[in-house]
Amino acid sequence: MMRVLMSAVALVACAAHAQDLINPAPRAQVEPFTETRYGQTIDDPYRWMEDPARKGEMVDYVRAQSRQTVAKLGALPQRAELAKLVDEAARAGTRISNIRMAGDHLFWRQLDPADRVPKLMVRSAAGTRLLYDPAQESTDAAGPAAINSYNVSPDGKTVALHISFGGAEIGAIRFLDSDTGREKLARLAPVWGEFTAQWLTPTMLTFTRMAEKRPGADDLAGMVAVAGTPGGRFTPILGPQVPKGPDFSPSAFPLIATSEVSQWVVALADNAGGNPLVFVARRSDLATGRLAWRRIATASDRIDEVAALGDAIYMISMRDASDGQVVRLSGAGGARQILPTPTGYVLSGIVAARDGIYFRGRRDGVSHLFWMAGGRAPAREIPLPFEANLTRLAASADGAAATFALAGWTTAPRGYVVRGGKLSPLNVDSGTWSEAAKLVVRRESARSADGTSVPMVIIDHGQKGKVRPTLIEAYGSYGDSTTVPGYDPYYLAWSARGNTMVYCGTRGGSERGRAWHDGGRKENKANAQADLIACGERIVQLGIADPKRLAITGTSAGGLLVPMAAQKRPELFAALVSRVAILNATRLEVAENGANNFGEMGDPRTEAGWRALAAQDSYLNLAHARDLPDTLLTIGLNDHRVAPWMSAKFAARAQEKFGDKRLILVRAETEGGHGIGSARDLQVQEFADIYAFLEHRMATEKPDSIEESAK
Repeated sequence: MMRVLMSAVALVACAAHAQDLINPAPRAQVEPFTETRYGQTIDDPYRWMEDPARKGEMVDYVRAQSRQTVAKLGALPQRAELAKLVDEAARAGTRISNIRMAGDHLFWRQLDPADRVPKLMVRSAAGTRLLYDPAQESTDAAGPAAINSYNVSPDGKTVALHISFGGAEIGAIRFLDSDTGREKLARLAPVWGEFTAQWLTPTMLTFTRMAEKRPGADDLAGMVAVAGTPGGRFTPILGPQVPKGPDFSPSAFPLIATSEVSQWVVALADNAGGNPLVFVARRSDLATGRLAWRRIATASDRIDEVAALGDAIYMISMRDASDGQVVRLSGAGGARQILPTPTGYVLSGIVAARDGIYFRGRRDGVSHLFWMAGGRAPAREIPLPFEANLTRLAASADGAAATFALAGWTTAPRGYVVRGGKLSPLNVDSGTWSEAAKLVVRRESARSADGTSVPMVIIDHGQKGKVRPTLIEAYGSYGDSTTVPGYDPYYLAWSARGNTMVYCGTRGGSERGRAWHDGGRKENKANAQADLIACGERIVQLGIADPKRLAITGTSAGGLLVPMAAQKRPELFAALVSRVAILNATRLEVAENGANNFGEMGDPRTEAGWRALAAQDSYLNLAHARDLPDTLLTIGLNDHRVAPWMSAKFAARAQEKFGDKRLILVRAETEGGHGIGSARDLQVQEFADIYAFLEHRMATEKPDSIEESAK
């Protein structure tokens, strides 16, 4: 099969430009608008798209653009074959995720080959069975239902599920009996998709409730953690303006974590950029309405994660060590103790079980698991069965063990449990696509403009001596690493096609700890942009691609990085794919979920913060850009993380300035949001369109203008 597919690439390269790709019409309405910020005059003729009262006009423009884009891409000769390949990769076996355990009950999300979205399964002494299938509630009007998150009661008898529709991520928590699957208790709403219920007592719960919706207000601001009984009264216990509670920013998320192995409840004032404030309180105090929160860490402590065991609190702090330290202190107060840990690992992820503390360390992107017996013994490494990324490390709901998944670049996730430092498979494994095993994974590095070595991962068939279409993916935000092993069937399909996939670990990620993160965020984002350019140059040096066959892509916060790199070096890249991206960063202050990102990206209400954002604002920079590669922008019209108008504004301005010589295409998903909870068939079609666009623009004879392409 692969010989046929790889031969098809050569055929497409000769025929691709016989098909006509042109910029959609009509172009967006121009309305002159200028303002001055900190001495800089801003020309923003598409500011009107931000107006909530004119959202309908913006959406109409996006939909009209998208209809034409989808039709044109769908007519390309390679598009049907690409859709078939991506679908094959995405449906190769069952996909397992989000494993949780409570007593003899094991829960996981499962995506079978015929499913659109994952369902929830349970295994117990009675056998394995379906607990909840979102497909039964999906409708054309509401869009596909999805399980965004879930939690399990300590006795394993109740499951709290967060369900939302159409990729919106705003929904309700429902409670199911784990033995019968019947819904019980009253639903809790509105709740953001990442947040679910925690048990304070067998009957008393806490969850983070969203603020009442107000026209023009940020839906993700003003959240409050509340405690109570479903069907009864819930009382605020943490958040902005909570009586007798600590001071709290409206943009911070009040998150509560309970544990069966400690009397202490841990709470965070968190945001997208991390560095949360950390509080603790006794479970008994909260259950009786006494808000005796004590702050144990500030933003300057650079806390990654927190766990409670007995009377002690354990935190991974990056304040005094770029790779992180494990800090122990008493919940009641007292001096901090830095615990000895193995050197040479970037620490992240820590949980407490009855037998001790488990934490993850990464070296060169590869995960290692460590255990401190009883929370006091020296850290001991627990060997893992293969080179992988360890994800979803979680204590079981009853505290008896810890569970996690392991995944490699070409190995789909597999589930494991660890007790007493002993690792065992859960026999809950995903199916790996057979074509993935034929791919070669290798590590490389690039030299950035300031001499910094930037890690890269290259995935293809290992072919040599011929340039080929190559796609570089980069992110560089929130301390999330791009070069840790991860099984992504959608990108594997690109490599299986005979192309090359590259992951560039720019600064702003966590490849080398806190210093690496700090070196590529806020006012340092230009470093990350230079790192990405260096990765592109290195790929050309290695003979894998030339500038006519080299493209870059970035998703979400990757929009602060990838489009700016493309504008700085347009001659290096043949194409740009920007997915649900932050493209107008200086306008975060008026965007939904904007204030939540000030800590990571910059605060536009201050001069230093605004200037840092301006250096990341690819929409603003279009006014000065000399050129832009051919571009495809994807938008989720139900996106609550990144305002859809950011991509709409970018498309309109780019078409106005470069539309006579460059393709600027918009692809919108009306049943999707930011990609979280999106149905698989929608993702398959999105990637088929992306790859059809890329192969079209990276054909052997790349034209110099849209007009030449039409000829």
